Amino acid sequence: MKKKFFAFFLLVCFLMFSSSFIYSAGAQESGIDEKKIESENAGNVNQSETRVIRDMRGRSVEIPVEISRAASVFPYVSFITLALGGGDVLVGIDSSSTGNENLMRTYPEIKDVPAMGMFFNVNPESILEADPQVVFTVNWDKDPDKTQSLLNVPVICVDLNLYKESIEFLSGIIGDSAESRANELISYYEEKKDLIKRSISKADVNELTKVYIAGGKGIHSTYGKESTWQYEIADAGGINVAADVFGGGAQEVSSEQIIIWDPEVIVLDLSCPDSAEDILNDEMFQDLSAVKSGRIYYAPAGFLDTFGRPHMESALARLWLADKLYPEEININITDEAKAFYLKFYGIELSDSEISIILNPKK
Repeated sequence: MKKKFFAFFLLVCFLMFSSSFIYSAGAQESGIDEKKIESENAGNVNQSETRVIRDMRGRSVEIPVEISRAASVFPYVSFITLALGGGDVLVGIDSSSTGNENLMRTYPEIKDVPAMGMFFNVNPESILEADPQVVFTVNWDKDPDKTQSLLNVPVICVDLNLYKESIEFLSGIIGDSAESRANELISYYEEKKDLIKRSISKADVNELTKVYIAGGKGIHSTYGKESTWQYEIADAGGINVAADVFGGGAQEVSSEQIIIWDPEVIVLDLSCPDSAEDILNDEMFQDLSAVKSGRIYYAPAGFLDTFGRPHMESALARLWLADKLYPEEININITDEAKAFYLKFYGIELSDSEISIILNPKK
């Protein structure tokens, strides 16, 4: 019995040794270097380390843990990325931003960053040449999945109408270097929002000022619940009379509807072709509260872009609008507020005359 067991043991050892010898020989004949494979695999694990995020459109997107190269195909995403200190991360920027003189004045380090097209018409060749790890786009991008498939690069959607949330989200993508700047922006936004709320806390909810925004097609177009104006009006303590109007961009409305709404304040979006005089002199609107009081204002031109758009200055836009809606309650000097904002967040000291141009555009 012992002899049989010993013979079986020798046979097993022989087979194991033979298998090992054959594999080793085969590996040498095939040019396989086991140590080299292990080393390369270890390197690949580090280089391809990823995480899965949920972007602001609800899409699951797999991205590198650390982002050092990003492209943006929407101007306001570019603005905020730069404001968060992401200038050294951007290897590609939207085509609109390259022509923005104030943007180049504020962030000269990006003057040579190539244009990538726009979210509705990206330039695949430029993006692939720039070799970004991720591409930032806007939440209302028609088909980000198609773009992602075309480029084979993760495409991340950002909902810029959500001021605080979008800054937090982008900061989380860019990394720790953006956290401090993001906190400053969010603190400013929340501080001013709280100031507005406290200042009008004595006002009855039924007496909050009703606002109408005249859009790009004139007085007979306005911005509803999906617009940036909706968020800015709400944070400024006003009521958007067109809050139930759906659709992106300016939507057409009738004279009769405007009369029914009877806004107390009318703001002419920068894109509005009508002037305040046009509305004040329109016989159809003589009984509107805003016309009777003369409370018709032009939306500021802004520094990088006009108010009523989802970019950094939207926080200042809320304060400007609140000052128009509740001048006695808010009791601020909007010129001083604007100068402080641009100095703190853009690092640019603007004169009173420059601030006047920003806040009081001429028609």
